[in-house]
Amino acid sequence: MPEIGFVRVSLHRSAGQIGVSEASLVLTGMVKSLGERHSFLADDVSGLQWPDWCRSAARTTDGHLVQLAKKHDFLLATLDEGIPGAHLLPS
Repeated sequence: MPEIGFVRVSLHRSAGQIGVSEASLVLTGMVKSLGERHSFLADDVSGLQWPDWCRSAARTTDGHLVQLAKKHDFLLATLDEGIPGAHLLPS
């Protein structure tokens, strides 16, 4: 899900200057550069329960990822200042 989000945000922010293939290539390079420091969590969180702050369609992915991280005793790392319970990365 975070990979899909990266591609979606990249397309949106580029205002049509890049396509899905280009965003995917950038993402591939980023993941490869992390090597063994990067791994995926199995998405084993139901879509039936949501954090109290998740009250709109725009917040569903954020809410789901926060809950997934919490279930596995991690924090969601993000550049988005508006996600309660997430770790804000410096920009």
